[in-house]
Amino acid sequence: MALSSALLFTGDSKAAAEQQDPVFSTTTRLVEVSTIITDAKGVYATGLTRDDFSLLEDGKPQRILQVLTEPVLRDQRRLAQLPPNVYTNRPEALPHPHRSINVLVLDYLNSTWGAQTATREQILRFLRALDGEDLVAIYSMGNTLSLLHDFTSDRKSLIERLEKSPGMLSVLGKSEGEIVAESSARWLNLMGEEHGSNERFYQSTSQRARTLLTLQSLSLIARHIAGFPGRKNLIWLSNGFPLNILTPEHTSPKVIMSTNGGNRIDNMPSPAEIAAGAGSATLFQDSMDRAIDTICAAGVVVYGMQVGSLYLLEDRNIPGYDRRLTNSSFGYVPPGFAQGTSLVTFSERTGGLGQVRSTSLEGALRSVLSDSRHYYLLTYQTSNPRFDGKFRKIEVRVNRPGLRIRHRAGYTAHDPAKDPSRDVQGDLEEAGRSPVTQSALLLTAQALSAEGNSIQFALQIDAAKVSFRSENDVWVGALDLVFYQKSPDGKMAWSKTALPLKLTAEQYSTVMRKGLLYRHTIERASSATVLRVGVRDSGSGLVGTLDIPLSKP
Repeated sequence: MALSSALLFTGDSKAAAEQQDPVFSTTTRLVEVSTIITDAKGVYATGLTRDDFSLLEDGKPQRILQVLTEPVLRDQRRLAQLPPNVYTNRPEALPHPHRSINVLVLDYLNSTWGAQTATREQILRFLRALDGEDLVAIYSMGNTLSLLHDFTSDRKSLIERLEKSPGMLSVLGKSEGEIVAESSARWLNLMGEEHGSNERFYQSTSQRARTLLTLQSLSLIARHIAGFPGRKNLIWLSNGFPLNILTPEHTSPKVIMSTNGGNRIDNMPSPAEIAAGAGSATLFQDSMDRAIDTICAAGVVVYGMQVGSLYLLEDRNIPGYDRRLTNSSFGYVPPGFAQGTSLVTFSERTGGLGQVRSTSLEGALRSVLSDSRHYYLLTYQTSNPRFDGKFRKIEVRVNRPGLRIRHRAGYTAHDPAKDPSRDVQGDLEEAGRSPVTQSALLLTAQALSAEGNSIQFALQIDAAKVSFRSENDVWVGALDLVFYQKSPDGKMAWSKTALPLKLTAEQYSTVMRKGLLYRHTIERASSATVLRVGVRDSGSGLVGTLDIPLSKP
C-alpha cells in the first residue's frame, strides 16, 4: 500500500484525528460510561468535575481519563458541503451542530397495529414540539430494518414521512370495520406484495425468530451510529419480547439481515431446545449479552417504551369518530402484559429507562431529551488487561450526598482475536447486506471513475480506531476490505481483499494524522447501481461501511 503525503479529500484531518479516542495496543481497552445524575426529586446535578467522580470496575478503582458534558461534545468540527463524488460515514457530515441524537424505532415486529397507531398520534405531537437542535431519525422494524428518515431537525419533513409510513393507520372518522380492513391491508403491504408467501413467512416466524431479529435490528442501528460522538438515544416503541434464558451450553443463533428482507438465521435451537423453552420465545443469554455489549460500546442508550397500553387520548369532534370504539378495535393490551418486563430489563442494562403500563408517551419522550442535555461522559482505560470473556461490573460514584446515579451495568471482556464464536465471514457478509451502513470505523471515499467495465475509487480510513501493536519498532495491524455491488433486483456481486499493515514510526505518525489512504479498482457488475465499501479491523472486529451511488453504465 502506498502512503501519500497529500490528502485526497478536503477538510482538516489532523484536527479530526486529534478529536478521536487515543489508540492503544490490542492489550488495552478504553471504556466510555454515559452517566445521568439527579437528586431525589429528579433535578439534574450540574457543574460536576472529574474530581467529583470515582469509578470502579469489579470493585477496583479505575483512573478516569476524561469527564465530558453535552456542551463540550456539541462543539464539534463540521464538514463543509462534500465535493462532488465524495462520500463519507463521518459524523461531521450530520446536518448541523446538535444537542441530542435520537433514533425512534417503530417495532412492527413485536407490536399490534392498534398500538402502533396510537403511538403515531403521540409521536406526531412530540415531533411538532422538537427543538431545532435535536436530530431525529426514524426506523421501522419488521421482517427487515428500514430507515424511514435519516437524521434531521426538520420537523416538517419528519412528520410528512411518518404520516406516509406503511403500517401507520389514519383512524379519524373511520368505523371499526374500516380500521380492521385497512390494518390488514397495511400489514400485507408492509410484508410484501405476494400475500401467500408473506402469510407463510409470518406463520413461520416464531417468537424465537422475532426475538433474534429484534436483537439484530437494534444492534445494526447501534453500529450505524457508533461513530457519532457522545450519547445517542434509541427510543424503542414496542410491546417488547418475552425472555426465557437457556443455560450457556446452548448454541447461539446468528441473524444475517438484508435490505430486501431475505433474512437467514443460523444455529437455530434444536427440537429438544425448543421443548425446553416451554413454548415461549427463547433468547440465549450470550445473544442478549452480545447485543447489549454492541449497543453500549457504540455509546447508545436504550429507552424501551411499551405501546401495548396506549390508546387515543383525545376526544375529536369529527363525524364517525368514536374513541371507545376505535380503542377497542386496536386490540388493547392490558398494562400488566408480561412482555413489557423485557423492555425494562434491556433498557436498564444500557443505562436507559423502560416505561410500561402508561397511556402516554409524550412525557417520557421529553425526559429522553432532558437526559441528553444533562449527562456526563466518563472515559477510562481498564486496569485489567485480560480479555477472558467475563462480565465486568461498572460502578460510578460521586462525592456529593443524596444523588442518584444511572449508567450502564458493565461490559463483557471479549477478545475478538480469540473469541470462538467470532465469524469473520459473517461480519463481512453483514457489512454488505445490512439495510444500513456502519460507522465504528470512519471512512471517506472519492469515486475517481466508473467508466466502461471498471470502478476506480480512493478510500481514506480514519486510523484512530484501528488496532495497531508495536513489534520491534514496527506498527502492525490488519484490515479486511469488502466490496459489494448492489442491483435494484436485489442481486449482489462482491469481492474482498486483505490489507496487512506494517508501518515505520514515521508512517504510523502520518497515518494517525491523515488516515490510511488506499486506491482500488474493481470490475463493474453490469446492473449495479450502488457500491458498498466495507472495512473490518481484524484486531477489534470493528466495521465501517459507506455507499457510493453508481451512474447507469
